[in-house]
Amino acid sequence: MTHYVRYITLPLTFLQFGKLARKLQSRDEPQYEGLCHLAVARCERSLGNHAAEAEAIVVAARSFMKAEEKTRCTGCLSLEDHFQAAIQNYSRAIETQVCLAQSWFHF
Repeated sequence: MTHYVRYITLPLTFLQFGKLARKLQSRDEPQYEGLCHLAVARCERSLGNHAAEAEAIVVAARSFMKAEEKTRCTGCLSLEDHFQAAIQNYSRAIETQVCLAQSWFHF
């Protein structure tokens, strides 16, 4: 029963995080938008959709880069947290794609 419930609630959760990410994008809150895209990536991974997971991670990385640019444009001192998050997520997306490609060769 819990297995069935999991596959019903994950798509709903996925849609809610996607909707929230779009709302945050329109409000120019890229750091929070990035976190929502990471949540979408986690949902995609749970559903076994690794290509969409990698895509969501890349979108999150772009959001974190946008947040870093926004911080620097305001003239505030940047600790480069958003920059580091972007680099980590780009690397994670590459790893996900490499694993996906390797799984195709094992068929």
